[in-house]
Amino acid sequence: MKVNGFGIANYRSFDSSGEFVRDIGKVNVFIGKNNSGKSNVLRFLKEASKHRDQQNSPWPAVDRHNMTSDSPQLAVCATLDVNDLKDLSWAPRQKESMCKKVLDIWLGEAPANVTRDNPLDLECLTDRNLMELHNTLGNRQYGGGWPARGQLLRDTHSVIASRVQSEFHSKIGNIIYIPAIREIRMAAVQDTENKRQADMDLSGSNLITKLRIMQHPRIGKDSDQQKFSEIQEMVRKLLDIPNLKMEIPTEENDIHFRMRDGVRLPLASFGTGIHELVIICSTLALYENCYVCIEEPEIHLHPELLRRFLQFIHTTSNSYFIATHSNIFLDTDESNSIYHVHHDGDSSHIVRSQANKQSRAILRDLGYRASDLLQTNGIIWVEGPSDRFYIKKWLDLLGSKFVEGINYSIMFYGGACLANLSFAEIVSADQFIDLLKINPNVIVVIDRDGDSSDVPLREYKQRIEKEIGEYKCWITKGREIENYLPPTLLQRFFGERFPGKVRPFKFNYNHKIDNMIKRALPEDHFTYSRNKRVYSQQICEKMIADDLDILDLLSWIERLDNAIKSWNPK
Repeated sequence: MKVNGFGIANYRSFDSSGEFVRDIGKVNVFIGKNNSGKSNVLRFLKEASKHRDQQNSPWPAVDRHNMTSDSPQLAVCATLDVNDLKDLSWAPRQKESMCKKVLDIWLGEAPANVTRDNPLDLECLTDRNLMELHNTLGNRQYGGGWPARGQLLRDTHSVIASRVQSEFHSKIGNIIYIPAIREIRMAAVQDTENKRQADMDLSGSNLITKLRIMQHPRIGKDSDQQKFSEIQEMVRKLLDIPNLKMEIPTEENDIHFRMRDGVRLPLASFGTGIHELVIICSTLALYENCYVCIEEPEIHLHPELLRRFLQFIHTTSNSYFIATHSNIFLDTDESNSIYHVHHDGDSSHIVRSQANKQSRAILRDLGYRASDLLQTNGIIWVEGPSDRFYIKKWLDLLGSKFVEGINYSIMFYGGACLANLSFAEIVSADQFIDLLKINPNVIVVIDRDGDSSDVPLREYKQRIEKEIGEYKCWITKGREIENYLPPTLLQRFFGERFPGKVRPFKFNYNHKIDNMIKRALPEDHFTYSRNKRVYSQQICEKMIADDLDILDLLSWIERLDNAIKSWNPK
């Protein structure tokens, strides 16, 4: 079973019609204005974990919508996986069909505003298949003959609901809640139950004691020392200090860091952001396969550190629910789920962001303008999409650690449109468009053009080079950027595409690539320029590191990497 959504009703800012959080993933981000209700989603999960074994336990009045008598409600949706049916005698295709028919399995009533497109459907199964499904999922056998079909359907529904409940509670039962206000301190907790809750909240309470035990574990507890090493390694990576050592003094209630130069300093000497990192990293190392709720991680973390943290949590086994005001969490890959939470004056509503309209609404709530979003760390300006594919691949082959969209961006100026653009410090607005207003950190890549290196550059290209300087203006040594594709690479690519038909490629860095292809493939009508975007991607797949050794390519890629490094100071 895979839990893929949950519903909330009658809880704080969520009314009786309820809201449903669909398609939850590894990282689930809730964004909205202050008092929109985004933190209530995280609080609901935390409180639901307390009530999981107390079905009839009353929720505090303050947790009920508008202080009514209606108790908060939870609905859970899960997906049946083929692996859940591995013990069935049915053929694989039948099992896959069953999973599609029983796509959405619900525990509790769905919120009123949720349409159940794929409700639990067992009517299509024979009695024999129902019996086998019941026994497999319930891990128990019927005795004394088969029950009536109606009873069999009810029992199978019950078994599936029990599996959903077990799966959800295994996650929510170990929920880790990290509040917005947190600091490392010793916890003055005496009784066992309260001590357990302090440990699970991980607001920083009792963390030093835990780390001290892990640093010097008892005999037979060597795995604890391994956990301590994992925490230390995480802090090293996030701070980019490879030799950092974390030490817990025997008698002091503090954490010491030994830096690369041998200097030993207490944690109190560092900023609040370092406190934040130690708490969060400790959480990730101490607990696995949990739901982790984090409120406003951006409070004490620099945006660049926040980006590193976001990248890092994808390597862990936990699932995350994050309430934030930060636009950093919009710069994520498609595997993340982003939810816009807004309040209409009476109750909160949740919309999963899947369209530009919703994304724009999120940005408006965060108070960001288009000009703010264009302030990426730096921009590499290129003529078109194929240039982007090549440069990204070359940086990758160089071993660059920087990520497009986080550390830098690539933007297109569109060939001859460059004549209308300027990188000068002072620009005449009636003549040119000032690209430095978008971002002052730039590298511009320009095709040299011309049938010979002796042919003068076009006037506007000379102007751009003069405005920005030779170090930031990459004029290709060959005619075009495609002249950095060595004959050996083209031979590999076209040799696989046209076996036995390719003549040896003759390299000439003043010729267009289509002319070189035509000489190597005289009988085939292949024109690279007709679909450069597709062909450039395919050629990149065949590239190897040795292909960087041509003309001045390697020196320029190293220069690009150094430029991006300067745009992303530690």
